[in-house]
Amino acid sequence: MTARQSNLAVLALGGLVLALSLYAALFTGLQAWSLYQRIQAGTRAQSAQVHETVLPSRYLIEAASHGAAGAALLARLREAARQAGVSLQRAEPRAADPADPHSVKISAQASGPARGLAAFLHAIEAKPPALIIQRARLEADKDKTISIDILVAARARYREDGR
Repeated sequence: MTARQSNLAVLALGGLVLALSLYAALFTGLQAWSLYQRIQAGTRAQSAQVHETVLPSRYLIEAASHGAAGAALLARLREAARQAGVSLQRAEPRAADPADPHSVKISAQASGPARGLAAFLHAIEAKPPALIIQRARLEADKDKTISIDILVAARARYREDGR
């Protein structure tokens, strides 16, 4: 092999390496761009969900007064108990706390089968506006009936116009 043929072979090999490097760089760049676009789409979708979840109606009971908020919370507990097939023996709204007037609390006692009580608790916590079970005490009877004593709390926003 002559020097000229050696130089041409090295030059051809260099050209081949350069072409493969350009292909790898282009392929990697396209993959990075695709990943960037998916990240941006996910960020936009998550941002839309965040704006939806911060709506006050998802977290606040809107009422004219503390008593009206307590009545709305009581109606929600009764409906959840009815749908779950549990017996709501007692449900008493508590008086407004001067230190936190926007906190609405109800002390309640219900009984029924375990599956029904689980459905009842899920109905309380899963639907908006958000309710919080601050305290729960369970007791089981020999006939597989479970009694639960709970303290349910919610946040209220009182309308100025009394509607």
